[in-house]
Amino acid sequence: MVATLEPSTGNSGPWPDHQGEQPPSRIERTAHRCSLHRFVKGLLPAVFDFSCSQESQNRLIDRYGPRLVECPDMSMCHHIGKPMAVGQLGGTGRGVHHYRDTCELTGVDQPHDQGLEINVHLHRHNLARMRSVSAMPELTERDPDHLSTVFSAWLAGRLGPDADPSIVGITAPGSNGFSNETILMTARWSEDGEVADHKLVVRVHPTKHTLFLEADFSLQYKVLSNLQGIAGVPVPNLRWYEEDPAVLGVPFFVMDHVEGRIPADNLPYTMEGWLLESTPEQQETLWWSGIEALAAIHTLDWRALGFEFLADPTHGEPGLEKNMTYYRRFLDWAAGGRPQPTAEAVWEWLVANKPAERGPVVLSWGDSRIGNIIWDDDYQAAAVIDWEMAALGQPELDLGWWLYFDRQFSEGLGIPRPVGFPSHEDTVARYEELIGREVGDLLWYQIFAGWRFAVIMCRLCDLLQGSDLLPGDSDMGTNNLATQFMAQLLGLPSPAEAGSDTST
Repeated sequence: MVATLEPSTGNSGPWPDHQGEQPPSRIERTAHRCSLHRFVKGLLPAVFDFSCSQESQNRLIDRYGPRLVECPDMSMCHHIGKPMAVGQLGGTGRGVHHYRDTCELTGVDQPHDQGLEINVHLHRHNLARMRSVSAMPELTERDPDHLSTVFSAWLAGRLGPDADPSIVGITAPGSNGFSNETILMTARWSEDGEVADHKLVVRVHPTKHTLFLEADFSLQYKVLSNLQGIAGVPVPNLRWYEEDPAVLGVPFFVMDHVEGRIPADNLPYTMEGWLLESTPEQQETLWWSGIEALAAIHTLDWRALGFEFLADPTHGEPGLEKNMTYYRRFLDWAAGGRPQPTAEAVWEWLVANKPAERGPVVLSWGDSRIGNIIWDDDYQAAAVIDWEMAALGQPELDLGWWLYFDRQFSEGLGIPRPVGFPSHEDTVARYEELIGREVGDLLWYQIFAGWRFAVIMCRLCDLLQGSDLLPGDSDMGTNNLATQFMAQLLGLPSPAEAGSDTST
């Protein structure tokens, strides 16, 4: 999102004492504490709507300052700094702000009868675009009718002509991932004389971009195949892998759909959504279920399960050597010689403070976070998904990634964690109990997680620019939530300042 809701005093802490006044609503608090430009600054242009009552308006003006500057199509937005790109979308108080703009909400000229609430949200269309970065524009260019015909014929070859398969529904959903296309479809076929519908998920090799260095699309299928039926590590049931590009133009694989919910990344689950609205007990249940799944992955005998292919020595021996070498080469490739001041400063810190490895390597999930688990109605992990970053490494590699993203979506945004989430101290103690070994150096592994995410963001910036989803002069590759939060944690200059220094 591109609007910044920050008090003019620069205070980013809790709302001040009310001295007998009525406390602010939950959404007013959210408006106060969300420095949204620190979250998705540079990701995409965003559309947002908001309205508030006269009382809420007055209190916001008291809090954020009395100035109210009318914009062409958004009377409630005061712009600070540079010209604002605002486009009329219809209706008072709607507009488009370029990602570079920093805006301060001060009030509205037309109050609405919505009590004490102030609503700030992305327009559905742009939110879907943000959540489907994985697809870039690719799936939107595929014709659903053509896809249905293609998959019906393909399934007939897999199931046999007597199955008489047909596609009765097909869609391209929004996604939290970045690296693959996803197609959801419902297929109908006959089996043993019974006709039934089957909800399927198709993961498709990207046709116009590659997010990761030396990306191996088949890797996640191999990982999921080796994890089929493993107790404690729920994964989707795999169906088929198709290498022949004659079908879709690229390889793809098919798995069963898993019913459940996934906490959002954009906007993150710490700001809105079903997880934030759940009870503290449900939030705690979800957290521990995720930690138990993570521990189950790390206690597997990866050799016995056939994961030797992850030990390929191209980038070094399995463990920190290989992971650090790979992502260092990834950054060099993604940056293409352009300065990366924050990422380079963090890299120097990582090298200088590299810890000793405490024990044998384990199977590493790679993208280990709450948003990569499908959760059932009981807040238990129904499926662990998105394995394209799978590797061999110390268990702290995944635990650090898990803890880092928990901090990034709370501390990094200046907002609290869900109240039911256990502390990191309790999490580490429970995790050590589950895997039967001590862990350590977790600050280093969290910084390493943030640095790797910054490397990915550097590459993602190019992909978005290449797809005309981001202007060519965007600084997202160097100035994003990952670099901002790492700079905060290590006391480095802000990425915006560091980037400005390199350009002068």
